[in-house]
Amino acid sequence: MRLTPGRMDGSLYLKEGRVVFAVHQSGQDIVRITSATAVGDKTLVEARLAADGAMTLILDGKTAATGKINGPLNRQPVEAFCVGHDDAVAVDDYDGKKMFEGAIRNLKVSTGAGK
Repeated sequence: MRLTPGRMDGSLYLKEGRVVFAVHQSGQDIVRITSATAVGDKTLVEARLAADGAMTLILDGKTAATGKINGPLNRQPVEAFCVGHDDAVAVDDYDGKKMFEGAIRNLKVSTGAGK
């Protein structure tokens, strides 16, 4: 586990076919939630990080895992938003330089602002 002072980042990735949602807050351990089973070829994946720090991983419309970081993120992530790879330092224990070999469709990102 890599802990880097000043880092504030999140990641959504596959490990052994299971979806992992990981969040790293500066000076704290990485919090990760993982689906119990491997996902299929076509799976709708949604990861939510609420203002209070609640983490939710939703697969095909059903809650697959929940967790909580210590309060809200207090600033923006330090690296670029990447899809299918990580162009800098990986948030968790995975090879971020390896490109995702599947298809990502209907990607949506929302800050929840305006709700």
